[in-house]
Amino acid sequence: MRRLLSAALLLTVLCTGCGAAPARPAAEPPVLTGAFAGPGGTLVFSSDGVSVTMTLTGSFAAATGLPEGESAGQYAYAWPEGERSRDFERASHFSLTAGGVTVTFANDTAATDGDTVAFFLPEGESVQFKRQ
Repeated sequence: MRRLLSAALLLTVLCTGCGAAPARPAAEPPVLTGAFAGPGGTLVFSSDGVSVTMTLTGSFAAATGLPEGESAGQYAYAWPEGERSRDFERASHFSLTAGGVTVTFANDTAATDGDTVAFFLPEGESVQFKRQ
C-alpha cells in the first residue's frame, strides 16, 4: 500500500507541470514605413522592417561616421534585456547601418513614437526625424 501511495504521489507531482499554460511569445517589434525628415537628412523606411534609404547631410555624416548623401541601409531598434515591445518609445537603442558602418544610438524615449524617430548623437544632442 505504501509503494502504491508513493507511486501515485510521484505521478501526481510529475504530471502537475503538464497542464501549465504555454509561454506567451514575445511581441514583434514595430515596423516603420514612409519618409522621415530632420536636420540630419531623410530616412525612408520600406515596409520590410529592416531596410532604409538614407540621404544624410555632410554634418550628420561627419558626426556619425555614416556615408554622406544617399545610401541603402538597414535599421533596428533594441529593447532592454528580455523585453520586446510594440512601443518605439520603450526601445533603449536605435541603430543605422550603411556603407559597412553600423552606428548604435541611445533612443530618445521622450521624443520617439510612431511619427518621430529620435535618438542621441554621441555628443549628447537629440536628433529628430519627423514623418513627412
